[in-house]
Amino acid sequence: CFDRSPRQRRVGRELDSLVDACAFGVAPVAAVTAVSPPGGGLAAALWWTSAFAYLGAVVTRLGFYNAEADDSRFVGLPAPAAALIWSTYLLWPAPSWPWPAPALFMACGLALVAPLDIPRPRAPGLAAFALWAAALAFCHLR
Repeated sequence: CFDRSPRQRRVGRELDSLVDACAFGVAPVAAVTAVSPPGGGLAAALWWTSAFAYLGAVVTRLGFYNAEADDSRFVGLPAPAAALIWSTYLLWPAPSWPWPAPALFMACGLALVAPLDIPRPRAPGLAAFALWAAALAFCHLR
């Protein structure tokens, strides 16, 4: 569509990953913190440790994605998929105990950096991804 130099494409890829780190890493942590803040003591320490581990996994996954030459496959859970998991979690009532959020931070973080070979989705996969997001928006508006 637009004629860009290789350098401009590399900069665009880096900026895209920076935005992804904010939108799919920092934003879920901030949203979960606002909805169900981590109390105190050991539970808070575990909560914050798992939240920062998740952020580290998001940044690591995006960094490795940028370093790869093959754009046809993903290694690890794509960051937007993790964001949909968090969006789904945020639709549930906030639990009274502090353990679900740290468990999900760790599970998503591990999936982001796991050596899972995931093919880039085509039309049906992209449609399912878009429908999942639309269903979340519909559920939120109800």
